[in-house]
Amino acid sequence: MKKIAVYSFVLFFYSCSSPNRIIENYLLYEVKNDTIKKNILIKKRTSFEEAFTIFRGMKLTPRTDEELKIHQEIKNKFTNEVNTNWKKSDFKKINFDIINEDSVIHFLNSRREKFNNRIEADRFNMFFISKPYYYQKNKVFFRISKTRFFRKRIYDNVIILERKKMKWIIVKTMQNTSLY
Repeated sequence: MKKIAVYSFVLFFYSCSSPNRIIENYLLYEVKNDTIKKNILIKKRTSFEEAFTIFRGMKLTPRTDEELKIHQEIKNKFTNEVNTNWKKSDFKKINFDIINEDSVIHFLNSRREKFNNRIEADRFNMFFISKPYYYQKNKVFFRISKTRFFRKRIYDNVIILERKKMKWIIVKTMQNTSLY
């Protein structure tokens, strides 16, 4: 009986872990498989409006009644939410330099001075990330945009995950089509 109580507590703890852990686990895979090891995270989280625009597929109106219901649920829940900043403590397993968006030019100049204007000065990944937005009890989406060399956008996506058997599984990746 005692083992069952301990096991239940572990499952409960695992299921209530930090919301940012979903993003961190996604990024661990992303960063691990990249040849560029310098990663920068823009301090200000991407807004709900930006993430939601990509989530709904760049459409102004939902196609089905079910889509309409989901969109309304999400909008009602998150529209008036205050956007906060990322902190180092949000990502314990990834080494990010967290900087303000308006400090990027200063950061680039300091890297160029450090590397004597060589190409290594621009060899880093820059991430713009929203917080995770939960809906329908077992689904979550977040926006992640990755830029390289501050000039080339690698992707700008919304990742949709669903919780199945205590694991988060990527259900869909929606690309921001307004950039291409």
